[in-house]
Amino acid sequence: MKSLFLQTINNSRLIPYSEDELKFSSIISVNTDDDSLYVACYSESRNENVIFKITLENNSQLVEELMTFPSSNTNVIVGLQVLSENQTICVAFSNGDIYTINLNSQIENIENECVGSIDSGILCMSWSPDQEIVVFVTGEKKIIEMNKFFDVLNEIPI
Repeated sequence: MKSLFLQTINNSRLIPYSEDELKFSSIISVNTDDDSLYVACYSESRNENVIFKITLENNSQLVEELMTFPSSNTNVIVGLQVLSENQTICVAFSNGDIYTINLNSQIENIENECVGSIDSGILCMSWSPDQEIVVFVTGEKKIIEMNKFFDVLNEIPI
């Protein structure tokens, strides 16, 4: 790894919103199948969680608003993961809701489904590298391990 070094740095505004409007940290996930980037953030002025799709076309960035979820500053997106096998995005919210978004549908008619909810809320979500297992940290300070079909495999107090 000693042969790795930084070649260039390129800064640009990816999302056409002011920095004051987008609150909380943005969550990013990459779709390696089509080299697109998905960014989730909370827009205070619109009171919505917004998911953007960013692609490169002819050396310019194309930013599309993929989906919005009504929200408040106490219910934000805490996890976002592109699932390559079935071309969906898994989105976890701090209120405990877990959604999947079908990427094969047209941008004007995106399909989403609530696949589950954790009553105590979700603090964070992380998928295994092979995307077979997902782990949630809940508001009750528990670790919940699920398979890719969202069946509970294990529950451990922290």
